[in-house]
Amino acid sequence: MTKSTEEYEAIRQAIEKQTKDIDCSTGEGVKKYASIRQKHLPSREDKDDYCRFLVTRREEQECADKAYMEPQVIPRPEVYFTEIKTANLIEDFGIANLTQLLNLGACPYIGLGTLEGTTYRLVPNTNELIYDVEPNWGLIQKLGCEVMHAMHLGVTFKETTATVKGGQYINTKDPASTADSETNGFVFYQLGKLECWPKECGGPTEEDKADPEWYRTDYAVGVKLSHDGTPGSIYIFMNFRPKYEYGDRTHFKIHQLGYLPGVKLGSEKITCARIAKDILDLKPEKEFALDQRKFKRPEYVMVAKTKDGEQQRLVKMDDLEPRWTVRSDEPESPMTLEFPSTSQSSPSTSSSARNDSGTDTLPEDSSSASSLGSQGAQSSDAHTTKISIAPVEASSNSPCHEGMRNGNFDSMHATAFQYN
Repeated sequence: MTKSTEEYEAIRQAIEKQTKDIDCSTGEGVKKYASIRQKHLPSREDKDDYCRFLVTRREEQECADKAYMEPQVIPRPEVYFTEIKTANLIEDFGIANLTQLLNLGACPYIGLGTLEGTTYRLVPNTNELIYDVEPNWGLIQKLGCEVMHAMHLGVTFKETTATVKGGQYINTKDPASTADSETNGFVFYQLGKLECWPKECGGPTEEDKADPEWYRTDYAVGVKLSHDGTPGSIYIFMNFRPKYEYGDRTHFKIHQLGYLPGVKLGSEKITCARIAKDILDLKPEKEFALDQRKFKRPEYVMVAKTKDGEQQRLVKMDDLEPRWTVRSDEPESPMTLEFPSTSQSSPSTSSSARNDSGTDTLPEDSSSASSLGSQGAQSSDAHTTKISIAPVEASSNSPCHEGMRNGNFDSMHATAFQYN
């Protein structure tokens, strides 16, 4: 026979009183607890009714809690803009506040403006993009850096690429470039996904603004950060590895992704562009412009927090150490690279190490095509340096082997540089 709520409450208090000193983490304690409960609830029906009573009691207690009763308040768009503008994104407190805001279960309509009649909005989240290059963990440990989470990313523009036959190429850095240089890339914080409402559909109504199904653009939105974590300009970035259902990511090339709506078809596809110098410049009905455009495939890298004396700094991983990227699919024969030469240094002043076989190996701290060119013999043309690349076997202690182990080489075969 089903008991009343008062009777079940009396049973609950009696069981709680009689079992408060029993250690249920041991087998003996569990047996004692079950024996006491069996005395008060002898039948299976009694046990089932008692369990329903406990569930109902817990739900009533939760509903009586004021914090539980308060529904989640969806922040206004101005709250997002203000937080993005003022957050210190190198300090844990600022990062936590903005990350929590951008990853709420519900968000308002955050209009970013229009471009040639196409309306754009931001759908907040902090994991739209993912890094392309695995960082050099050995170097990070050696330098004592702190690796930032994936909401911080760096974008690197690979402008200096020398292509040679056989599909091999070398990426180098301009020695004059710094991490602050926009041409080299910068650190940014992910804000979310860029979606659009085509101009052919007319301006979005209030009902349209609440519609979760807008058109995807294959772009993400981020705020550029200075080295001290201060937010700056707002950029859009082409997403080459979008996340689909179940969290799977698919890698695409530029030609497989669409044009940014509002940009003239047939032109080069934009891979990165600035849409505002300040987040507060973006308004739902205001036309924005694209500047600082990039058209080549950028590289997304992880970000580290380092210390410059007592001051913390955000640095792209590839700015911790200059990297050499050598890709080799068919290294059957030596190939020749030609680089513009800015100096006429003789080979005797080279900083590279020569091994026993007479082949120059890679310098440990090389960062530019000009420094590479200065190590080779000069050709008859005063402005050109020719360098041959020949495949060699990599021993376990060779620079090539070490480079591949640390992730600095992206190649199927180890190679060494031999200067003509």
